[in-house]
Amino acid sequence: MEKNTEAKNISELVAGKRVLIVEDDEGLNKLIQKSLRRSGFDCFGVTSGADAIESVKKNPNQALLIDQQLPDMNGTDLVRSLIEHTHDIIFVAMTGHGDEKIAVEMMKLGAKDYLIKGFDLTDILPMVFKRVFSELETEKKLVRAEEALQETNARHSSMMANIGDVIGIMGVDGLMKYKSPNIERWFGWKPEDLVGTDGWETIHPEEIERIQKEFYALLEKENASTTVEYRYKCKDGTYTWIELVAVNCINDTTINGILLNYHDISDRKQAENDLRKSEEKFRATFRTSPDAINLNRAEDGLYIDINDGFTKIMGYSREDIIGKSSLEFNIWNDSKDREKLVSGLKKNGLVENLEVKFISKDGQIKTGLMSARILSIENENTILVHYS
Repeated sequence: MEKNTEAKNISELVAGKRVLIVEDDEGLNKLIQKSLRRSGFDCFGVTSGADAIESVKKNPNQALLIDQQLPDMNGTDLVRSLIEHTHDIIFVAMTGHGDEKIAVEMMKLGAKDYLIKGFDLTDILPMVFKRVFSELETEKKLVRAEEALQETNARHSSMMANIGDVIGIMGVDGLMKYKSPNIERWFGWKPEDLVGTDGWETIHPEEIERIQKEFYALLEKENASTTVEYRYKCKDGTYTWIELVAVNCINDTTINGILLNYHDISDRKQAENDLRKSEEKFRATFRTSPDAINLNRAEDGLYIDINDGFTKIMGYSREDIIGKSSLEFNIWNDSKDREKLVSGLKKNGLVENLEVKFISKDGQIKTGLMSARILSIENENTILVHYS
């Protein structure tokens, strides 16, 4: 792809902020669309790989959120198919459970991020796609910067000073040849603090070896590029997470080195950390809540897990109930309550504050409020039920 065509395509994609949700769970698909639309994205949803391919053919200027498990193919095969048909796609991958091999494969295929579905998925996705479109904006600037760099040294200096991200050039000897003036705003350094110094000195000591391997591999491939994440040392001695795009421009007479584009990803790293803490908090809440909480398989209602609160309120132990459905225990005092729950979940994927009466193991009638929602956990549609 010619650089001016590439820049034009990126510009159209960034301007449109269109996201195609490829998720076969229609309820979750709609929830994701709703969440992203609230953050200003133009969203559309499909439930199969074939529909996704057709949509991209009609409009290639859209980013994709791709679930790994689809009814007609998996997410990895979908990405390969789009690439084989020369579609230069921008995508984020997601799955119901962690799989290191799938994650590595998706990142090799160019995924901008790899997410594991959790209870905060709809909250975290707007931040993820804001970062993706921000990176595309940066990429657009970088493409234009590379074109400008090839014209004249004077134009190169002027352009570098006005790019939002920090730009640098490192020689094959590892010494910094150039840093754009806005590095002071980002990291506290002045350009003159770093020009002529060892470029490895601003990398966290625990990550120098990993980054050096990436750079040595980059030097072996003409016009190649690589993207790495690491902790960058600020002038005050603290470290912040950055994403670095490095381009081998050794044979470029203007640059004669490795062109570096620094992008601050500390917010994304914080969001990932917050998500991890949220998941840990949910697990703790599930186990320790005095209310009854249970997980049921959506397709047949079989119990997957219950908490201690469920045992105390209903009298059933995990051994009694896991792998069975509520119908087997005659838990419902009024079958219409169950019909209301099933109807609400099918329609909206969510039921809130439904007043119900249950029959406990010892025959007592328990009255309370029930809330339930459909989630995707470990690649299966799961019903989370809370009863108090």
